[in-house]
Amino acid sequence: MKSGSAFWLGWLGAIILPCSFTVGQVRTNTTTPRVSPLRAAAAPATASVAPKTAQPAAQNLDPLTAMQQLGIGPEPLAEAEFDPPIVSLGERTTYRLVISSMSESIALPDKLPAPRGLEFTPAGSAQSFMAVGPRMQPVTAFNFQVKADALGLYTMPIFTVSANGKSVEVREARLAVVEPGTAPAFKSPRLLLELPPGPFYVGQSVTARLVLLDPGDNTLQAMVQPQIKGEAFMVEQNILRQKREPYNYQGRMLLSLISEIPITPIMQGHQTLTAQAFAYLSRAVTNRTIGAPMYSPLLDSDPATVTVEPLPAEGELPGFTGAIGTFQLDSPRLSTNQIRAGDPLTLTVTVAGQGNLTRLVPPRLDRTLDWQTFPPLSDLSPPYIIQQRGSVVFTYTMIPLNDRITATPSIPFSYFNPQTKAYVDLTIPPVHIEVTRPPLSRALQPQVSSSIGPGPFGEDQNGDEKSLAMCGLEEKPGRPVSSLTPLQQRSWFLLLQICPAIALGGLCAWDQRRRYREQHPEMVRKSIARRRVRKLLRQARQAVGTRNPRDFVLAAVGALREACAPHTAANPQALVCADILCELSQAQRNGKPGDTVRRLFAVADELRYIDGPSNDAQLLELRTPFEQILSELKNRL
Repeated sequence: MKSGSAFWLGWLGAIILPCSFTVGQVRTNTTTPRVSPLRAAAAPATASVAPKTAQPAAQNLDPLTAMQQLGIGPEPLAEAEFDPPIVSLGERTTYRLVISSMSESIALPDKLPAPRGLEFTPAGSAQSFMAVGPRMQPVTAFNFQVKADALGLYTMPIFTVSANGKSVEVREARLAVVEPGTAPAFKSPRLLLELPPGPFYVGQSVTARLVLLDPGDNTLQAMVQPQIKGEAFMVEQNILRQKREPYNYQGRMLLSLISEIPITPIMQGHQTLTAQAFAYLSRAVTNRTIGAPMYSPLLDSDPATVTVEPLPAEGELPGFTGAIGTFQLDSPRLSTNQIRAGDPLTLTVTVAGQGNLTRLVPPRLDRTLDWQTFPPLSDLSPPYIIQQRGSVVFTYTMIPLNDRITATPSIPFSYFNPQTKAYVDLTIPPVHIEVTRPPLSRALQPQVSSSIGPGPFGEDQNGDEKSLAMCGLEEKPGRPVSSLTPLQQRSWFLLLQICPAIALGGLCAWDQRRRYREQHPEMVRKSIARRRVRKLLRQARQAVGTRNPRDFVLAAVGALREACAPHTAANPQALVCADILCELSQAQRNGKPGDTVRRLFAVADELRYIDGPSNDAQLLELRTPFEQILSELKNRL
C-alpha cells in the first residue's frame, strides 16, 4: 500500500514540477523587456523616427502589435541601389528598392522621382522572410529596369514611401554611365531565362531554364523563389528541379544555379514572359533593412518573346485527348486473363515519354454490346512524382457480358508530335482473355423428368424444397432507355411537382371568388346583366345591318331592360317603359333620350299584336341615340 502511494506521489510531482517551472518561465519572459534585433541594428539610421507609443490594450490589438508579438519588427526601413552601379551607355541596369515590411502594407509613389535622362520601367516584385535572431523579418523587393540616354553621373534623390501606415525615407542612389567598353566586369549575379527553340503549341509542356550566374567570386549560395511570369502560360511551380553546374557566359566559365520549371502556353500568338528569383550570396555586407550580414537581391531576367501556335486540325486521329510530346505505350496489363461473364475486370495502361505527362487525359472507351464500361481513372500520383517517373498510368474497369468474348476491345489513342508536326497513332491494343459462362443453379438447369412441374410453393413432385439461386446474365438486352438519369433528376420531374401546387392555388382562388360572390349577390346580377347587354347589343347591330326593324326593336328593348334590372332587383322581363325612364335624369326624360325610350317600348308593344311596324326607316335611325343611352346605363353597372 505504501509503495503504491509513493508511486502516485512521484507521478504527480513529475507533472506538477515541470508545469510550475513553465509558468515561472512564462511570467519571467512576459515581465522582462526584449529588444528587437531590427531596432538595435537600425537605431543609427532611424534617429529621427518618433518614439514608439505605448501598446494598446489586448482587446484593441492592431496588425502592427500582432506582428510584434510574432517577432516581426514594426519599424519599416528602406534601401535602394543601382545594380550594377556602373554601366556602359546603352546597357540596362536595375534599380532595386528593398523595404522591410509586408507587401500589402507598402504604397509606392505613382511615379518615382527619376532624374532627367533615366528611363524607369517596372519589373518584378517579390516578398520573402529573413530569419534575424529569434524573429522573422519580412522583406519586399521592387525592381525597375533603367536605361540612360547619355553619359554622366546620375543621382536618384531621396524620397519617401508608405509602409505600415508610416512614411519611410529612401536614401539616394548613384549610377555612373560610361563609354561602351570601359565599364568594369559585372560583380553582381545575373539571371538568364532559356527556352527551347520554338514555335510552341497551345497545351504543350515546355521546360524553361532559369540560370543564375555567380558574380565570379564564388559567393553564390542559393536561388530562392524562382518564378516565371506570363499571362499566357501556366507554370508548374510544384515541379521544380535545381542543379549546380558550370556555365559558359560570354567566353567565361562561371558557376551557376539552374532551375528547370515546366510551363504550358494556353494562348496563341506572340507571347512574352519573364523570370525572377532571389539570389543568396555569402558577402560580408550588412543589410540595413534586416540588420544582418546578408546580401539577397531580387533579380529579373530579360523578357523573352515566343510564338505559340494552335494545334492543326488537319490529320487529327481518333482518341486524341490533348497529349503533346513523344510517348510510348507499354503492354497493357489485365487483373486476370480468366474471368466469368458478369465479373469486373481491370485493365492498366502505362504511357511513358516526354511531354505534358501531368496533364494527360485517358481516352474513353466506346460503348459496345459485349462490354459494360466505366469512365477511365487518371493517375492520382503528385505531379512531381509523375515527372520524376516519366510515365503515367491509366486504369479501365470493364465487365464482359457474355462468354463469346475472346479479347478486350481496342481503345483509340493518339498524340501530337511537335517535332514532326503530325499526329501519331498510339491505339491501346486488345488483350487476350478467356470468359466462361457463370454457373447456373441445378433447379434452373433443364432436366428430363416425367413430373408435371413444381408445386405452387416452389416444391418438386416429391414435396422437397428446391434450392433457389440467381441465374446468369440475360442473353438478350433489356428494354432500351433514352437516358440513365434518374426520374427525380430530370427537368420535367420538377415541373410535375409544381402542378399540384398550381392546382391547389387555382382551387383556393376559385373558392375565394365563390365566397365573395355569395356575400355580394348584386355583383353576380351585374355580371350577368353586362354579359346579356353585350349579347343583345350585338343582335341589335346585326339587325340594323340586315335592315330588320323588328329584330332591332326587340333587341334594343331587351338590352335596356337588362341594363336597368340590377338596380331594381327585378326580373328584366317585368320592367316597363316607366322603369327605364326612372333610371334617366330629369333632363334626359324630357329630352331626346326619353323620346327614344318611349318610341322603342311603344313599337315593342305594337309588335305583340301586329306583324311589323309602320315606319321602318325611322326605327333604324334610332340606333345612335339608343346606343348612347345604353352606354350610360352600362357604366352604372
